[in-house]
Amino acid sequence: MWSPYERCQEIVKKEWMDSCRWDGENPVMQFKEKARSSMAELKIWSKAEFEGRKKKLDNLLQQLQSKRECGEQYESGEEIKNIEKQIDGILLEEEIYWRQRSRAVWLKEGDKNTKFFHSKASARKRKNTIEGILDENGR
Repeated sequence: MWSPYERCQEIVKKEWMDSCRWDGENPVMQFKEKARSSMAELKIWSKAEFEGRKKKLDNLLQQLQSKRECGEQYESGEEIKNIEKQIDGILLEEEIYWRQRSRAVWLKEGDKNTKFFHSKASARKRKNTIEGILDENGR
């Protein structure tokens, strides 16, 4: 979810370039420390960037509703389009967030071989199975 954001890329680059001494110390430990510090900075940025998303969406929906109720659709057409574009962006980000979150849970919990995950895998296998191919005569 973060990768399309320029600020995210700047944070990662800064964390990996700061105090970049790859000689003398254990490279595995250095890598681990760089990854940890990058994640910490990204979490701070993410909280600031995305925490107020629900409140912002509610405000935009309220603005849109008031513009439409006041009959300002014709006078404020560009403004309404701008508000709708912002709403679409927030909703898309929300959808991406939940899709990624569900996959992360699936990856984390998916290999426990529970009845639920076994049934999901079996259903996917049945859905994707090709039982045969018909020729032009239908045989």
